[in-house]
Amino acid sequence: MGDDESNFPDMSELTPEERARMLNWTERSTVESAPPVPTQIGRYAIVARLDKGGQAETFRAIHPGLQTTVVLKLAHQKADPSLIDRIATEGRLLASLPAHRHLVKVHDVDLHEERVFLVLEDVPGSTLHHYAKDRTPDAKWAAQTVAAIARAIDLAHEQGITHLDLNPRNVLIDREGQPRVIDFGVAWSRPWWVDGDAESSIGGTPSYLSPEQASGQSDRIGRAADVFGLGGILYFLLTGKPLYQGESRLAVLHQAREVAFDRALLERPGIPPRLRDICMKALAKAPGERYATAADLALALERFIAPRRRLHPALLASLFLLSFGLAWGIQTFRHRATQTADLRAQRALDIRIWRPEAPFQPLLQSLPVKAGDEIQIRCRLKSAQEMSIYLVNPLGRMQLLKRFPATAEDREVTYPDLEKSQELKGPAGTELILVLGGPELPEPEEVQRLWDAEGANRPMPSLPATTVARLTANGVAFEGERTRDLGEIRDRSDPQERMRRRLDEFRNRLGQKCAVIEGVAFAHE
Repeated sequence: MGDDESNFPDMSELTPEERARMLNWTERSTVESAPPVPTQIGRYAIVARLDKGGQAETFRAIHPGLQTTVVLKLAHQKADPSLIDRIATEGRLLASLPAHRHLVKVHDVDLHEERVFLVLEDVPGSTLHHYAKDRTPDAKWAAQTVAAIARAIDLAHEQGITHLDLNPRNVLIDREGQPRVIDFGVAWSRPWWVDGDAESSIGGTPSYLSPEQASGQSDRIGRAADVFGLGGILYFLLTGKPLYQGESRLAVLHQAREVAFDRALLERPGIPPRLRDICMKALAKAPGERYATAADLALALERFIAPRRRLHPALLASLFLLSFGLAWGIQTFRHRATQTADLRAQRALDIRIWRPEAPFQPLLQSLPVKAGDEIQIRCRLKSAQEMSIYLVNPLGRMQLLKRFPATAEDREVTYPDLEKSQELKGPAGTELILVLGGPELPEPEEVQRLWDAEGANRPMPSLPATTVARLTANGVAFEGERTRDLGEIRDRSDPQERMRRRLDEFRNRLGQKCAVIEGVAFAHE
């Protein structure tokens, strides 16, 4: 390098003016070599670049409508043009998510020069990953934090939104010390955020992936994967370690497929056995062995934080006598209310309505339903059980929508698909969505015969537009604005009572042929 060194001037030999000019040139060259900060991305004016990582560039921007700062994450990779409609749908869905104390609001999902970008609420704070590193592990605080996150995730699930990348780096701790979930929408669009092969395009962070995600089993990935992610966050807060660690991404993915995390760390002193059991249940390998919902996990953690106190025997006896007297006085109302609660607890069927302004809302919140609305059907399927979904239209005609084979594990299934819905068409009137499940199901022809036992193509009774009838193996209950829970006097010509009789008769004819009998009847205009 001897000759080359002569090309670089000795700074000590330069005059102050020459040295200043040289330093100014060097600084200017460095700035000019860095990628320029765009002035505009989509409709958002860019203020500054915050970070440039392996997946995306992050900017602070100005929201044109709110006139406030937001965080904008721009993917490096271009999106598949065939999926642009899906991106628009996801954007509306994420933006419709209600405000929640423990969620960072997603304002928008859009495209810029064929690259996906997310627009998020600008929340000052640090990630839970960094925040927890500066704290001594605290079981009660860990339970409180994950319970709060789980409540927020349950709200998202109720709106038809899954996160699929829950980990300590996707939770912020704000200036008030409260957790805020970020980065909804990153996992499903991961192929546009990263380079690489099929392994690198698996949605989610490898160190916290559920086994079904790590295995690429897309038909099994749903809300249970988020419950697993919540368990992974709880594990991190209790142990200070991620679920999986390895020398390569492939090694970590292998651990995730086998759920091969260090369980011994949960045996450490200071981790209560009850909290350890909650964590282990959330991290079960089979989705059906985890908590059924994020709300169930939150409830278990809340009960750990504030366990119920045992009552003094004398007080307990007094309360029993009082409750017995009240029950005797309002026996009919109590029976009907309890029956309705039991039916809700046993639900295997969940109906969602999709509208552009309010995607995937629960059926009851979407009444009245109108032609042109789109429907999505979600079912919980027990292990070793088949499941069939039927539709009965207002003219009384039954058709099989889909049949799901039995599997070795509990799972959730969605019709027509997790990200899809089907438009309601045909004549106005009452629709019935029927789900039958069991180890061996009657053939569709047999189900049709039982439905038509009193005459083929009998029109469905016209339910009020704001009433829903629910059928289970235990009976029929009504929900909505018009219910009849105050007594047993019934108008036999009332459409609601005719619907009750018809569903009850069908349930009796099915008898013991199905382990699961559940239906939802509703009117559409």
